[in-house]
Amino acid sequence: MRAGTRIRTVTTLAVALTAGGALLASPASAEDGRNLLRIDNAGGDADIEFIYGRPDDTAVVGDWDGNGTQTVGVRRGDRYFIRNSNSAGFADLDFHFGRDDDTPVVGDWNGNGTQTVGVRRGDRYFIRNSNSSGFADLDFHFGRDDDTPLVGDWNGDGTQTVGVRRGNRFLLRNSNSSGFASLDFRFGRDDDIPLVGDWDGDGIDTIGVRRGDRFFLRNSNTAGPADVVFNFGQSDDLALVGDWTGDGVTTVGVRRVPLPEPEPEPQAFTTAVDVAIWDRLAQCESGGNWQMNSGNGYYGGLQFMVETWRSVGGTGYPHQHPREEQIRRAEILLSQPWATWGNQWPACSRRLGLS
Repeated sequence: MRAGTRIRTVTTLAVALTAGGALLASPASAEDGRNLLRIDNAGGDADIEFIYGRPDDTAVVGDWDGNGTQTVGVRRGDRYFIRNSNSAGFADLDFHFGRDDDTPVVGDWNGNGTQTVGVRRGDRYFIRNSNSSGFADLDFHFGRDDDTPLVGDWNGDGTQTVGVRRGNRFLLRNSNSSGFASLDFRFGRDDDIPLVGDWDGDGIDTIGVRRGDRFFLRNSNTAGPADVVFNFGQSDDLALVGDWTGDGVTTVGVRRVPLPEPEPEPQAFTTAVDVAIWDRLAQCESGGNWQMNSGNGYYGGLQFMVETWRSVGGTGYPHQHPREEQIRRAEILLSQPWATWGNQWPACSRRLGLS
C-alpha cells in the first residue's frame, strides 16, 4: 500500500501569493528548498529534482487524485497547497484544515485509493475524507502527546490507519479509532527518524528509519535487522518517502533547505531561568539531543515548531543552532504575555512540575 507519510520531511515550489489568494509561479532561487527523489531504494543520484513551496513549509506527500502516483504538497500554517505532479508549477488544490500548530498526517482513510489530509493535536486525530476545508470525518485519540505519529496500511487491507513511535518502539493500530495497539515492536534507535512505506511492493506498509544520511528499511512490522540499508542525501536533509512512479513500491527522497545565514557575533549568554531547568526540559522533550530532527514537525532540544521559532527571531531550523541559541529563543518565547510553560511544553512541564 502507498505510504501516507506526514514526514516533516517536505517539498517545495517557489510560489508567491497575491492579495486575492491566487498562486503565481516565481523563479527559484538559492533561498528555496530543493526536493531530490529517488526511484530505487539504493544509493545514487536523485532521479527527480524540483523546487516547490517555501523552505519553511511543511511537506506532505500523498496520492491526491487516486492515480497511483504520490506527489508532494506543502502545508503553510493551516493551509494546504497540493500538487498532482512531482514538478514545479501551480498548486492543483488550495484549502485550509486544522490549526497552525497541528501536526499533519496523510492517508487513505477509507480505502478508496485516494489519500487525504488529517491532523494530530496532542494525542487526538482529526481525519478528513476529502482534500477540502470542512469538519473532520473521524475524531479519536491514540498514543501520547509526545509520540511521533505514523500512518500506514499495516495489514494490507487497502485502508491506512494510524500508529505512533515512542523512543524506538512502534505502536501500530489496524483501525482509525481509540484503543490498544495491534502491533507493538522495537526497531532502530531512539533518535532515528521514523519512515513508513511499502518497500517491496507487497501491499503492506512497513517501517524504516533514517540515521544521518543512512536509511534502514524493514519489510515486516517486527523487530529485527534491516532488509535494505543504503545512503542517500545529506545528514541535515529532511526525509521524504513516496511511490514517485506509481509502480506500487515506496522509495525515498530528501528535501534540502538552505542553511541559516551566519549570525552576528553573539552576546554573552544569559538566561532568566536556571540553565539546569532548560536542560531538564530538553531531556524530557528530546532526550537531551539539541540537534534532534525526528520527523514529527518539532526540532531541536526544546522541540520548537518552525513557525514558533521564526516568531521569536530564529533563523533556519532550531536543530541547526547550538544549545545556547535555542535556550535564548525559548526565553524570548516565554517572555510573551500569552506564553506559559503549560501551553508551550504541556506534557514535559507537567512532569517537571513547571506548570
